[in-house]
Amino acid sequence: MKILLSPSESKILPSVNCATNPSTTPTSLKNPANIVKNNLSTDKMWGGFDSRINHICAYLKELESADDENLKKIFGSKHIPIDSLSHSLKILESSTTKAITLYNGVAFKALDFMSLDSGAQDFVLENVLIFSNLFGMVRAKDNLPFYHLNQNYKSPTLNLKNLYRAQSQEIDAFLANEDIIIDLRAEIYIKAYPLKQSHFVLKMPDKKISHQAKLYRGSALRELALFQSKLLYPSAQNTSNAKTSNKNSSNASSNQLKQYLHTFFELRF
Repeated sequence: MKILLSPSESKILPSVNCATNPSTTPTSLKNPANIVKNNLSTDKMWGGFDSRINHICAYLKELESADDENLKKIFGSKHIPIDSLSHSLKILESSTTKAITLYNGVAFKALDFMSLDSGAQDFVLENVLIFSNLFGMVRAKDNLPFYHLNQNYKSPTLNLKNLYRAQSQEIDAFLANEDIIIDLRAEIYIKAYPLKQSHFVLKMPDKKISHQAKLYRGSALRELALFQSKLLYPSAQNTSNAKTSNKNSSNASSNQLKQYLHTFFELRF
């Protein structure tokens, strides 16, 4: 199973991360290649190596050369916090934190990762893929530095669609053998990388609730993680009966998951 999730514009600054999140890891990165190599290219998932590096380089170059008006466009804000700009300019030497704890927009607050039980946290870390507008697709457990980039910002060298177009074959291959894919992304990321196989999307109570869509997606992910935690780590499991009941338990869990998905999600082809 893989769950696709959008990032958020809002992120936690490193100073806050260091105080509240013990998983934050200091890094000594001197060039864009290292941030990809050290954090993002440890297995078959991480293709698009050159495109990631080029995108990071383009981001830094535009930040360094931008006047006030262009900075506002890059950040998507009329007011640019000095600390956010400073940390964004130093992504090659900043401390990093797990992607799932870096973002703190509406969906991520609804997920409230740090309050989940250990089984639910493990499920999120292993199964959630975040579609970053700077680094491309990353896992929830991948380490990222703080950055700020408006998802709607476009330039000849810094472009969301171009980034995902360059990585599409690798993402296709990574998702090819997944039996269950749940797409919780916003429309802009769906267009940047359209899924080519059947997948589930969240059933919304009303089509006119776009303002609340992020909240629903984050809440849905939280409930799914908690549901999976109960299925995978049942507290009432009797050790002496574990071996004999393992097959039946596995089948029951699979059926419960299917029922859960069809109750709260809609299958798309």
